[in-house]
Amino acid sequence: PDRGCGALESLDLSENDLDMKSVVQLADFLEEDPTLEHLGCSKADIDDSETVVIMHALETNRNLKRLDLSNNIIGGRNERMQNVFKAFQIKNDVVADDNAGDTAPGGHAIANMLDRNVGLELLNLQWNSFSSRSGVPMGKALTYNESLRDLNLAYNQIECEGAEAFGKMLCENHTLTRLNLSYNDIRNHGAVVLAEGLNNNKALKHFSLDGNPLGHYGGRAILRSFNHAFIRRLITTKNATFDLV
Repeated sequence: PDRGCGALESLDLSENDLDMKSVVQLADFLEEDPTLEHLGCSKADIDDSETVVIMHALETNRNLKRLDLSNNIIGGRNERMQNVFKAFQIKNDVVADDNAGDTAPGGHAIANMLDRNVGLELLNLQWNSFSSRSGVPMGKALTYNESLRDLNLAYNQIECEGAEAFGKMLCENHTLTRLNLSYNDIRNHGAVVLAEGLNNNKALKHFSLDGNPLGHYGGRAILRSFNHAFIRRLITTKNATFDLV
């Protein structure tokens, strides 16, 4: 593509309060598949409904390489979801009419994007409100993703169920090189499954589990994975606990 005068490669909207009208305009821009390679939307008050709109636009975007959605409110309850799905004619396979408050539409939308997008390389989602209901579909979506190299999910709450999905993903994914799951309340069994994934992964070079209550067996499994690494790999467990839980 022509990258002459006027081509926009980086856009930082961080620390702005992006309402739905602004997000719709941003999504329209992204759907045009422009030359934009970096989009920053940290601390922009983005919730699940707005995330669905952005992710829907990114499903077919091939140029964006780096996306920062850190320090937002994605993963929380949102009563506007049904209107968003209707307005954008997005198939409602995420939020059931009678159970909208118990699902994670933002996390599911990100998972759908990761399953279909073929260009994004870095995704920063730290400091949001993702639970295991988001962690599981995101882990599954990354299993055969061949573009994302760096994912930061620190300071969320994916817990053991989400960690298990990421552990299974690591057995199959050969692209991801950096993964940060620090401070996600990952305990014994989740850590054990993550360790199994590490033992079968040759691509990951930097893995952070800081601040998780890994427990006795989970902690031992992670430490043992050091000896099974096929490549030079940095694993951090700063402020993690290894007590019996």
